[in-house]
This record gives sequence, C-alpha cells and structure tokens, in this order.
Amino acid sequence: MALTLGVVTMAAVARELEVRHAAEIEYEAERGHYYQLQRSTNLTDWVNVEDKVYGHGGRERRLRTATPDDGATKEFFRVLVTEAPVEGLAPWTYAGVTLNLDDQPGGDAVQFLTETNGVDLGVAPDPFVYTFTRTGTNQVRVEARPPGLNVDRNDVYVFTYTAAGRGTWVRDEYRKGVIKDRDLGVFTHLVAGGGGAAGGTTSTNQPTVTLPTTVASTPKGLSYSFQSGESRERLEFSTEIGGTEYSDDVGDTEPNVFTYTFSLASTNSAKVVVTYKVGKWDEYDLSYSSASKGNFVRREYKDGVLDDTDTGVFSAIVMPVSGGTGATSGGTNGGGNTGGTGGGTTNPNPTVGPMPSGSLAGLTYTMRSSTDSVSKLIVSSATAGVEQGDSDTSPFTYTYTLTTPRTAVLKVTFKSDKWDEYQLTSSDGNNAGTFVLQRFDKSTLKDTRTGLFGGQATAP
Repeated sequence: MALTLGVVTMAAVARELEVRHAAEIEYEAERGHYYQLQRSTNLTDWVNVEDKVYGHGGRERRLRTATPDDGATKEFFRVLVTEAPVEGLAPWTYAGVTLNLDDQPGGDAVQFLTETNGVDLGVAPDPFVYTFTRTGTNQVRVEARPPGLNVDRNDVYVFTYTAAGRGTWVRDEYRKGVIKDRDLGVFTHLVAGGGGAAGGTTSTNQPTVTLPTTVASTPKGLSYSFQSGESRERLEFSTEIGGTEYSDDVGDTEPNVFTYTFSLASTNSAKVVVTYKVGKWDEYDLSYSSASKGNFVRREYKDGVLDDTDTGVFSAIVMPVSGGTGATSGGTNGGGNTGGTGGGTTNPNPTVGPMPSGSLAGLTYTMRSSTDSVSKLIVSSATAGVEQGDSDTSPFTYTYTLTTPRTAVLKVTFKSDKWDEYQLTSSDGNNAGTFVLQRFDKSTLKDTRTGLFGGQATAP
C-alpha cells in the first residue's frame, strides 16, 4: 500500500511539469555603452523589458519564453544601444587597481592584475578570475571565483563609490549556488592607475588616495566614511570646528553642515561630538585598527534625547586641498587656490585670504545652514548687496565689524524690522569658518541656526 501511494504521488507531481520552447538572446556588451532590451508585437510600439545593462566587455545572454503571458502570437526584440554616462566616480576597469577592504583587523587587499585575473592578498595569497561590470555612475559589480573548471563557489562584490577612490562594499559569498554569508565595509584605492575611461584614456576621477599615517590629534582636513549595516555616510572635517555630512538616506538629499569637538581618549581611540543644531547631535566613539580605519559606536540624539545607537566600520583619507566646488575641473579661484577635479570631493567654502577688516565690497559669501539650502550674500558696495536663495533674490544693507582677528559680526538688513545677524568665527584666521545666525522679523527674534560660511571674490 505504501509503494502504491508513492507511485500516485509521483504521478501527481509529473502532471504539473511542462517543457516549453524558449529563445536565447545574445549580444556583445561593450564598455562605454548601455543596452536596453525592448519588445514589440507589431514592430511599431516598443516597450522596455528587464533592466538596463551597462557594458562590461563581454557577451550578455537573456532567455525569453516562447509563450508570453499576454498571449501574443508574434514577438520581436531589439537592443537599444546608447552612450553610457562617462561622469561619476566609478571606474571603467579594475585592471592595475588594488583595493583595501576592512572586513578584518588590519584590512585585506584585493589586487586586480588584468581585466580578468586577480589575487586576494589576505593571510595567504588566493588567486581568482573575475568579471567586472560598471552598473552605475558610482557603482561597480565584481563576480570572482577561483580559477579552474567545475568550481562550486563564487563571491559577488558591489562597490559603491562615495568619493573618488573610496566608498563602501557588500560581498555575498555563494557555495553551490546558495548564498552562505554576507560581509560589508569600506574600501580605498591603494594603487593609482587603472580605472580608465571608456575610450581608453586615463581616468581623471581616480586620484592617488592619501591615507593618514598616524592617528590625528584633529580631524581637520580629513574625510571619514562610516558604514553601519546598509546605511553609509561621510563626514568631511574642513575646519578646526566645522564640516559637512553627506548621507545616502533617501529623504536626506542635501548635505548637512555641523560643528564638532574632537578628543583623543588614548593612542588608538577618540571621541567626536558632531552637532547639527540645538538638540540634535551625534557622538562617535572611534577605535582605530590603524591610522586610517577602525570600528565605531555612534549615539544619535534628537531633541536632546538619545534616539538610536549603532555600530560599524570607518575609514579616513586626507581630503584634496582645493578651493573648487567639485562641479567643474581645473581653473583657479579668486583666492589663488587650485580648482578641484570633478566629482564633488573637494573642501567646501573656498577662502580668499584673511577675514576682511573693513568693507566686504566685491566679495560673495556662501552660507551653508544646518537647516536651509545654500544661500549666497553678494556684496556690491561698502553698505549694500543682494541675497540669493533657492527661489528669490532680496536686496539688503549691511554693517560688518571685525571683533577679533578670527571673529566678526555681520548684520544684514532687508527692511527696518527684518534683519539677520551672523556671528562669524573663522578657521585659522581665513575668510571661512562657522557661523551662528539669529533671524529677526518684526523686530523679534524668530530663529537661531548654525552653519558654515566661505567668502571669495565675486566672479566677474
């Protein structure tokens, strides 16, 4: 009876089995382009199917059923080829690049020797073969496996660039086609070169990354990348007391300015308190495994109350010394500082010499508030100028008083009962630093904010 029941069960399963015809679509996916598979039933109307594919230098294969869900009796396919965007931080190749991953104490270096071969320089060198795909302007996918046939394990890396030559990574480890483990962390480029542009020229967005050689007594001039779970953010410490946060939060599209305090607890640990506004700050406890990376504990406070605590890994690099904004390349600014290369990784708030002692005529001040978008004060004379905000331009008169070589008071008056008072504190006596802003309307204090300022000669 048991044997008969087993036969019946097997027959029931077999009745669900269907073998259908399918079509395999194959095309060459050259670097420098992306490819969109499209489908039509009448050769007139075309719709996209599946995701867009960035060229990776190999052949792309897609399997399509011959019995579509919409019941169409005829199907036509084509591949739309367009130029891939050359901008962005992600390189077009890893040949000649070495990445430092921090998934274990002391780090782990991965060296890409050619377009297809590399070696993991961990405890014991481990060679691998790999495929490289630039999946976005700031993202790279690498699938690596040991050399040889009949290999049943492979690793899939996704490298997300948060700045030139550095970012965060996620690695999925597969065994016999099943995911067994996931690791994540931050990475930096250790070797300059490689990362060439699509046309074969040297990439301009892959500079040599300079790592700090000792645990710094101040983070000024350093950029810290933090990875906690799937979230990541970057803090750029541009002055002795202030900086800018860049986050990957979907709802947080604008950089946030902050003031901070930093103290060394020991030779390999530090505490950083980053304040965004009254009642909102983050406290970081940093434990360094080397001068450029380690682990952290972060406590986030909102409305003066502890809201969240998380942990993760961090890495630090020396920021490029630049007066540029990162939007364009080359050139010099009014203060004589060399403009930065594209990609947005330059110090904010370019300076133009020391803080003025008298008139501000001919200067433009960029004010980055912790709660507002960026605004500009364009000073046209010894007493007047215009403020440019997100959607309007407002004329003003002003008074400016240098109170010490590093502090000043700037009062910007829009009308008799409406004005802004800025308490300016410069970094190293330069015309850039932090501010406290008090806003008055109808002669009554309405708001207090903090932020970063930078003054430079008004562009002609």
